[in-house]
Amino acid sequence: MQACSDPASCWLFCRGNGRCGGWNAGFLRDDAQLTIAVVSDAPDHDPRPVAEVVDSLKNIKGYYNVSMLRVDAVIEPPGGCTAGAGTPIPADDRYRQVVEQTNGVLASMCEADWRVLPMIIGSADFHLKMQFFLSRLADPATLKVAVDGQDCTAHWKYDFPSNSVLPDTTSSCVPQPGQQISITYNELCLGTG
Repeated sequence: MQACSDPASCWLFCRGNGRCGGWNAGFLRDDAQLTIAVVSDAPDHDPRPVAEVVDSLKNIKGYYNVSMLRVDAVIEPPGGCTAGAGTPIPADDRYRQVVEQTNGVLASMCEADWRVLPMIIGSADFHLKMQFFLSRLADPATLKVAVDGQDCTAHWKYDFPSNSVLPDTTSSCVPQPGQQISITYNELCLGTG
């Protein structure tokens, strides 16, 4: 998407490549795992249902790559904390639900010693990427997948709605760290009439 046709007039957002994103353009790398850390003493005000928020977050890395995304949060525990003046701060159930649904780590804002929190946040293990997006719309009949040169086509499936391929996680063709995946196919051309 070309959101900025004249980079000179919106340099802060387009960084000379014609695509917006500000100074963090390119930060979300396709093969990198993503942890979102939330530290908040206020409830989440997103008007969407929690399930919709979680779906949006999962789609950042690919809906089937759920193990490549995690939300960690430092928030008030159930029952809340007591502020300095004795005012109770309510717990936020929405953040807790998002953390649980993304297999993240939940920590209490009420901790007296915050030095341990950085070791808790971001400490959980990630898993392998399981969804591989194709650059062009594929003709499924021509799709071929190889892992380190071994034909694995029979152990992978094509997901048409997302134009991606997914391995059968029970087969020996699940790619391991450092293995090369080769996906070849003919582009599907859709006619206009």
